[in-house]
Amino acid sequence: MLGAILTTAWSDIRATRYSWFAVAVTLTAAGAATAYSLAFLIDGDQGAAEVGGTLLGLALVGTVSATTSITGLVVNERRRAYARWKLVGMSGAAAFTVVMTQVLTVTVIAVVPGALLAFPLVPWAADYFAAQGAPLGDPEVGLDVIVIAVAVCAGAVVLGSLGKVLAVSRVRPVAALRTAVAPTARPGILATGWSLMMTVVLVMILTSGEIHEDGAVLGVQVIVLLTVVPVTGWLVLALLPWTRLLHIFGPSARVSAGGARIRSAFTNAQVLPWFLLAGLIVGIGSPMMVVVRADGAELTGAELLVPMLAPAVIPPLTAGIASILVLTPTMRADARVLVRAGGGRRHLLEVIGWDSLVVVVTAGMLTLAVTVPGIAVANAVCRGEPWPPGWWTDILWVPFGVVAGVMWLLISGVSFLARPTSPGRGVETTPVVV
Repeated sequence: MLGAILTTAWSDIRATRYSWFAVAVTLTAAGAATAYSLAFLIDGDQGAAEVGGTLLGLALVGTVSATTSITGLVVNERRRAYARWKLVGMSGAAAFTVVMTQVLTVTVIAVVPGALLAFPLVPWAADYFAAQGAPLGDPEVGLDVIVIAVAVCAGAVVLGSLGKVLAVSRVRPVAALRTAVAPTARPGILATGWSLMMTVVLVMILTSGEIHEDGAVLGVQVIVLLTVVPVTGWLVLALLPWTRLLHIFGPSARVSAGGARIRSAFTNAQVLPWFLLAGLIVGIGSPMMVVVRADGAELTGAELLVPMLAPAVIPPLTAGIASILVLTPTMRADARVLVRAGGGRRHLLEVIGWDSLVVVVTAGMLTLAVTVPGIAVANAVCRGEPWPPGWWTDILWVPFGVVAGVMWLLISGVSFLARPTSPGRGVETTPVVV
């Protein structure tokens, strides 16, 4: 029995090697970011520990969200295959074991080398901070750092995939086949419960005197992200009706808008890492700028912000690109349907552009939804009123525009490379929603 499970798991990994490669790359980045942050927190001096705590908090938000998003996307994308396993007689328990074996195998293979990257990165970062006039001691990467980093990343992967794998293993094969065509974004009970708990913590901080302490505004924004990120599925479902506005731009726009709504789980999996990336840069950076300017200073030393924010932004950035690789089979099937229906190269390019725009705009809407309240809290604490004249200028519009532009270019570019420009033979297709 064990031999059959391992054989099936390995065979399926080889058949979907690009998807699992995408997962592995994301997990490698997550392992490096987590170990990097832990090294400053555990093995550094007091100053390094304070910085390490901030780094670790931001890195964990990015790592957990990125890893759960990409692994959950792989499971959702493979629902059809799992249903077929059950149709030919595989039990639900066996299907669950096969998928979790795949997840854990790829996790160990990818996270351990990623965590080991902290050995060259941490000394370099410590020397870099010292050269910039902000010495943080000489933190070392010990075995405890590697073990904790691997455990954190593995736990995030298991939490991100466990609910979906259980759902696939327990559902009837016919129902699994149906939901594989149009997967819907539905955050699990644990994610929703975590979000509600963070909401209570947020309200308690906002209504207490702690909000006026140093660093409280930044802490509030981190809690806001921890509140919103787990339930982005619900929020994306609420926001996606905006895509109906795209119908006025022609058939290609209607295809993209309809596909985004009907496959909201896939849309959410692409939106989440990009939203997290923009949320960390704009959502946290904007209130931070309000606090700095209220003190009569200007934020300088951008050279220090790059290595500080890197552990937080690299995993979501990697997951955002990797999610496109996971969806390559689905995108190719949709492209072949469009080509066989008479669409030419121009139509394919238009669909790619509109698909990318849907992700960018939705992620941008979520980013502004967490940035504006953060600015209001920062203004209330530092200036005595939440909405002073010209408050919207506190939003980091230039970084916001840069992130959105890079987001659109990367999604469009990778999607263009992944999709065929001519119909293939003998390839299973999925319907395009118009």
